[in-house]
Amino acid sequence: MEKDKIEQFKLQIPSEQIWQLCVNNGTINFLQENLSQIDTSVFPNFKYHNITHAINVAILSLVLANFYGLKGPEKKVLVDASLLHDIGRIDDVYDYRHNYIGSVLAEDVLDKEEFYKDEKVLNFVKMLIFAHNKPINDPTIFKRYNIDFKEDNLLLLKILKDADILELTRITELRVDLTKLNLEISKYLFNFSKYLNNNFLAQKVLEGSLNNERGNS
Repeated sequence: MEKDKIEQFKLQIPSEQIWQLCVNNGTINFLQENLSQIDTSVFPNFKYHNITHAINVAILSLVLANFYGLKGPEKKVLVDASLLHDIGRIDDVYDYRHNYIGSVLAEDVLDKEEFYKDEKVLNFVKMLIFAHNKPINDPTIFKRYNIDFKEDNLLLLKILKDADILELTRITELRVDLTKLNLEISKYLFNFSKYLNNNFLAQKVLEGSLNNERGNS
């Protein structure tokens, strides 16, 4: 079944078409609405790890989430984890504890949202942030946050990790090791990741998010 879906996806592979689909089906609006809930000062401002990286990872995560048919609450958790996964960074390259620090900081960022009053939901976001740079099949990480180690939950982590890898095209294509991707479909988003960066689409998403924030104030 998944192989059939991949074959259908490959027929839509032109990057412009994928982007337009994201615009038309509400994916970009969904991302902007969630981004507008976050104070942009929490994002690191390094050469690589910055708000552009966070937004691009979120876009790639949502494209994969749509492919797998994830629903609203799952997508909400995934997009927030994607946006916040590097907020614990104090160095652009060598920072091996940023996952833990980010998972702690995320609680303060998200606690004002009613959606995260459910401790289990908040823990899921924290788990994804903590695990995004860890080995994929480590049940102890899930246990640490009282999250069931099962395929449905593991899928969200695989999506986040793959989106993070694909976004490396912003630095150089040579840094993207397709063999490290966890999902077969992800390698077909390689060109789309380049398209996001070449067309500065993260900045357009951010501008729309700030407009939403001003409109709600």
